[in-house]
Amino acid sequence: MIESCLELEWNREREVLSALGRELEPDVRWLKQVRDFVQHEVKGINFTPQYYMHRGVKREGDEWRELRYDVTVLPPRHLGDEYNKTVGHYHPAAACGRSYPEVYEVLAGEAHYLLQKKDLTRFVVVKARRGDKVVVPPDYGHVTVNPRNEALVMSNVTEASFKSEYGNYEAKKGAAYYEFCNGFKKNPLYGGVPEPEVMEAAALDELKGKELYLLGLEKGALRFLLDPAEYEERI
Repeated sequence: MIESCLELEWNREREVLSALGRELEPDVRWLKQVRDFVQHEVKGINFTPQYYMHRGVKREGDEWRELRYDVTVLPPRHLGDEYNKTVGHYHPAAACGRSYPEVYEVLAGEAHYLLQKKDLTRFVVVKARRGDKVVVPPDYGHVTVNPRNEALVMSNVTEASFKSEYGNYEAKKGAAYYEFCNGFKKNPLYGGVPEPEVMEAAALDELKGKELYLLGLEKGALRFLLDPAEYEERI
Protein backbone atom coordinates (compact mmCIF):
# COMPACT_ATOMS: atom_id res chain seq x y z
CA MET A 1 0.00 0.00 0.00
CA ILE A 2 1.26 3.47 -0.90
CA GLU A 3 0.90 6.07 1.85
CA SER A 4 -1.94 8.22 0.51
CA CYS A 5 -5.43 9.36 1.48
CA LEU A 6 -6.53 7.57 -1.71
CA GLU A 7 -5.13 4.24 -0.42
CA LEU A 8 -3.19 3.76 -3.63
CA GLU A 9 -1.79 0.32 -4.36
CA TRP A 10 0.43 -0.71 -7.27
CA ASN A 11 0.23 -4.37 -8.29
CA ARG A 12 3.71 -5.03 -9.67
CA GLU A 13 2.89 -8.36 -11.30
CA ARG A 14 -0.26 -7.17 -13.13
CA GLU A 15 0.89 -3.54 -13.44
CA VAL A 16 -2.44 -2.20 -12.19
CA LEU A 17 -3.02 0.78 -9.90
CA SER A 18 -5.90 0.78 -7.43
CA ALA A 19 -7.38 3.65 -5.42
CA LEU A 20 -9.66 3.02 -2.44
CA GLY A 21 -9.91 -0.63 -3.48
CA ARG A 22 -10.95 0.09 -7.07
CA GLU A 23 -8.73 -0.64 -10.08
CA LEU A 24 -8.11 2.46 -12.19
CA GLU A 25 -8.26 2.53 -15.99
CA PRO A 26 -5.11 4.21 -17.34
CA ASP A 27 -4.05 5.87 -20.54
CA VAL A 28 -1.00 3.89 -21.64
CA ARG A 29 2.11 5.27 -23.33
CA TRP A 30 3.37 2.41 -25.49
CA LEU A 31 6.92 1.81 -26.65
CA LYS A 32 5.96 2.71 -30.22
CA GLN A 33 4.95 6.19 -28.97
CA VAL A 34 8.25 6.69 -27.12
CA ARG A 35 10.64 5.63 -29.89
CA ASP A 36 10.79 9.15 -31.37
CA PHE A 37 11.95 10.66 -28.04
CA VAL A 38 15.14 8.65 -27.44
CA GLN A 39 18.60 9.05 -28.89
CA HIS A 40 19.24 5.51 -30.10
CA GLU A 41 17.00 2.91 -31.68
CA VAL A 42 15.23 0.80 -29.08
CA LYS A 43 14.54 -2.86 -29.68
CA GLY A 44 11.32 -4.35 -28.40
CA ILE A 45 7.65 -4.95 -29.09
CA ASN A 46 5.76 -1.81 -30.09
CA PHE A 47 2.94 -2.45 -27.65
CA THR A 48 5.11 -2.80 -24.57
CA PRO A 49 3.63 -0.38 -22.00
CA GLN A 50 6.28 2.16 -20.94
CA TYR A 51 4.17 4.05 -18.43
CA TYR A 52 0.62 4.50 -17.20
CA MET A 53 -1.28 7.79 -16.76
CA HIS A 54 -4.37 7.95 -14.54
CA ARG A 55 -6.11 11.28 -15.01
CA GLY A 56 -8.67 12.93 -12.78
CA VAL A 57 -8.25 10.58 -9.83
CA LYS A 58 -10.38 11.59 -6.84
CA ARG A 59 -12.47 10.40 -3.93
CA GLU A 60 -16.24 10.37 -4.27
CA GLY A 61 -17.61 13.68 -3.09
CA ASP A 62 -14.37 15.67 -3.47
CA GLU A 63 -14.70 18.65 -5.80
CA TRP A 64 -11.93 19.28 -8.31
CA ARG A 65 -13.05 22.00 -10.68
CA GLU A 66 -10.27 24.21 -11.98
CA LEU A 67 -7.51 21.79 -10.99
CA ARG A 68 -6.93 18.12 -11.83
CA TYR A 69 -5.13 15.39 -9.85
CA ASP A 70 -3.35 12.66 -11.84
CA VAL A 71 -1.22 9.65 -10.92
CA THR A 72 1.47 8.30 -13.25
CA VAL A 73 3.40 5.04 -12.88
CA LEU A 74 6.73 4.37 -14.62
CA PRO A 75 7.77 0.73 -14.21
CA PRO A 76 11.50 -0.05 -13.95
CA ARG A 77 12.23 -0.52 -17.64
CA HIS A 78 14.97 0.77 -19.92
CA LEU A 79 14.95 2.42 -23.33
CA GLY A 80 18.15 0.94 -24.68
CA ASP A 81 20.84 2.55 -22.50
CA GLU A 82 18.43 5.19 -21.20
CA TYR A 83 16.29 4.90 -18.11
CA ASN A 84 12.55 4.69 -18.57
CA LYS A 85 11.09 8.18 -18.93
CA THR A 86 8.13 10.26 -20.00
CA VAL A 87 8.32 11.74 -23.49
CA GLY A 88 8.41 15.36 -22.33
CA HIS A 89 6.32 18.42 -23.10
CA TYR A 90 5.78 22.13 -22.56
CA HIS A 91 2.61 23.76 -21.24
CA PRO A 92 0.57 26.40 -23.08
CA ALA A 93 0.50 30.04 -21.99
CA ALA A 94 -2.12 31.39 -19.60
CA ALA A 95 -3.74 34.80 -20.00
CA CYS A 96 -0.77 36.51 -18.32
CA GLY A 97 1.56 35.24 -21.05
CA ARG A 98 3.51 32.76 -18.89
CA SER A 99 2.91 29.05 -19.31
CA TYR A 100 1.01 27.09 -16.69
CA PRO A 101 3.14 25.51 -13.93
CA GLU A 102 2.61 22.05 -12.45
CA VAL A 103 3.30 20.34 -9.11
CA TYR A 104 4.53 16.76 -8.71
CA GLU A 105 4.77 14.56 -5.62
CA VAL A 106 6.73 11.30 -5.49
CA LEU A 107 4.54 8.66 -3.83
CA ALA A 108 6.87 5.66 -4.31
CA GLY A 109 10.31 5.17 -5.80
CA GLU A 110 12.57 7.97 -7.00
CA ALA A 111 12.28 10.50 -9.83
CA HIS A 112 14.63 12.75 -11.75
CA TYR A 113 12.77 15.74 -13.18
CA LEU A 114 14.60 17.16 -16.21
CA LEU A 115 13.45 20.78 -16.54
CA GLN A 116 14.49 22.96 -19.45
CA LYS A 117 13.58 26.58 -19.92
CA LYS A 118 11.83 27.22 -23.21
CA ASP A 119 14.52 29.73 -24.26
CA LEU A 120 17.12 27.02 -23.39
CA THR A 121 19.02 29.26 -20.97
CA ARG A 122 18.77 26.63 -18.19
CA PHE A 123 18.63 22.87 -17.83
CA VAL A 124 17.87 21.68 -14.30
CA VAL A 125 17.80 18.14 -12.90
CA VAL A 126 15.76 17.83 -9.70
CA LYS A 127 16.22 14.57 -7.78
CA ALA A 128 13.13 13.63 -5.78
CA ARG A 129 12.30 10.80 -3.38
CA ARG A 130 9.12 9.61 -1.69
CA GLY A 131 7.30 12.54 -0.13
CA ASP A 132 9.16 15.21 -2.10
CA LYS A 133 7.22 17.77 -4.13
CA VAL A 134 8.61 19.49 -7.22
CA VAL A 135 7.18 22.53 -9.00
CA VAL A 136 7.66 22.78 -12.76
CA PRO A 137 7.83 26.59 -13.06
CA PRO A 138 6.17 28.63 -15.78
CA ASP A 139 7.98 28.53 -19.12
CA TYR A 140 9.77 25.22 -18.48
CA GLY A 141 9.32 21.95 -20.31
CA HIS A 142 9.94 18.69 -18.49
CA VAL A 143 10.72 14.99 -18.70
CA THR A 144 10.47 12.57 -15.77
CA VAL A 145 13.01 9.76 -15.47
CA ASN A 146 12.79 6.62 -13.31
CA PRO A 147 16.42 5.91 -12.34
CA ARG A 148 15.73 2.97 -10.01
CA ASN A 149 14.92 -0.72 -10.29
CA GLU A 150 11.45 -0.21 -8.79
CA ALA A 151 8.25 1.42 -9.95
CA LEU A 152 8.05 5.20 -9.77
CA VAL A 153 4.57 6.28 -8.67
CA MET A 154 3.99 10.04 -8.74
CA SER A 155 1.04 12.38 -8.59
CA ASN A 156 0.66 15.78 -10.21
CA VAL A 157 -1.77 18.68 -10.04
CA THR A 158 -2.36 21.01 -12.99
CA GLU A 159 -4.88 23.47 -14.32
CA ALA A 160 -7.69 21.19 -15.47
CA SER A 161 -8.27 22.18 -19.07
CA PHE A 162 -4.96 22.82 -20.83
CA LYS A 163 -3.41 20.48 -23.39
CA SER A 164 0.28 19.59 -23.20
CA GLU A 165 2.49 20.59 -26.14
CA TYR A 166 4.74 17.76 -27.35
CA GLY A 167 5.92 19.19 -30.69
CA ASN A 168 9.29 20.64 -29.65
CA TYR A 169 10.33 17.46 -27.84
CA GLU A 170 9.23 15.25 -30.72
CA ALA A 171 11.03 17.39 -33.31
CA LYS A 172 14.30 17.15 -31.36
CA LYS A 173 13.90 13.52 -30.26
CA GLY A 174 13.59 14.39 -26.58
CA ALA A 175 15.03 16.83 -24.08
CA ALA A 176 18.27 18.79 -24.39
CA TYR A 177 20.02 16.05 -22.39
CA TYR A 178 19.42 12.31 -22.21
CA GLU A 179 19.92 10.45 -18.94
CA PHE A 180 21.76 7.22 -19.59
CA CYS A 181 22.63 4.61 -16.99
CA ASN A 182 26.15 6.07 -16.83
CA GLY A 183 25.22 9.76 -16.79
CA PHE A 184 23.88 12.62 -18.90
CA LYS A 185 24.62 13.16 -22.58
CA LYS A 186 23.74 16.23 -24.62
CA ASN A 187 21.18 15.85 -27.37
CA PRO A 188 23.02 16.81 -30.58
CA LEU A 189 19.84 18.19 -32.15
CA TYR A 190 19.94 21.15 -29.76
CA GLY A 191 22.29 24.10 -30.18
CA GLY A 192 24.08 25.76 -27.30
CA VAL A 193 22.57 24.54 -24.03
CA PRO A 194 24.08 25.07 -20.55
CA GLU A 195 25.38 22.12 -18.54
CA PRO A 196 22.78 20.46 -16.28
CA GLU A 197 22.30 22.00 -12.82
CA VAL A 198 21.62 19.15 -10.40
CA MET A 199 19.50 19.87 -7.30
CA GLU A 200 17.80 17.91 -4.51
CA ALA A 201 14.04 18.35 -4.31
CA ALA A 202 14.10 18.47 -0.52
CA ALA A 203 16.01 21.75 -0.64
CA LEU A 204 13.42 23.30 -2.97
CA ASP A 205 10.22 21.93 -1.46
CA GLU A 206 8.01 24.94 -0.69
CA LEU A 207 4.92 22.76 -0.11
CA LYS A 208 6.15 20.53 2.70
CA GLY A 209 3.89 19.16 5.35
CA LYS A 210 0.75 18.08 3.53
CA GLU A 211 -0.11 15.50 0.87
CA LEU A 212 -0.51 17.03 -2.59
CA TYR A 213 -4.05 15.70 -2.99
CA LEU A 214 -5.15 17.46 0.21
CA LEU A 215 -3.38 20.67 -0.81
CA GLY A 216 -5.35 20.63 -4.05
CA LEU A 217 -8.60 20.58 -2.10
CA GLU A 218 -7.56 23.57 0.03
CA LYS A 219 -8.98 26.77 -1.39
CA GLY A 220 -6.17 28.98 -2.64
CA ALA A 221 -3.31 26.65 -1.64
CA LEU A 222 -2.29 26.01 -5.26
CA ARG A 223 -3.67 29.22 -6.74
CA PHE A 224 -0.48 29.85 -8.73
CA LEU A 225 -1.34 26.84 -10.93
CA LEU A 226 -4.26 28.84 -12.30
CA ASP A 227 -2.45 32.19 -12.54
CA PRO A 228 1.27 31.77 -13.32
CA ALA A 229 1.82 35.48 -12.69
CA GLU A 230 1.50 34.65 -8.98
CA TYR A 231 4.43 32.21 -9.01
CA GLU A 232 7.93 33.34 -8.06
CA GLU A 233 10.49 30.95 -9.52
CA ARG A 234 12.54 29.11 -6.88
CA ILE A 235 14.91 26.97 -8.89
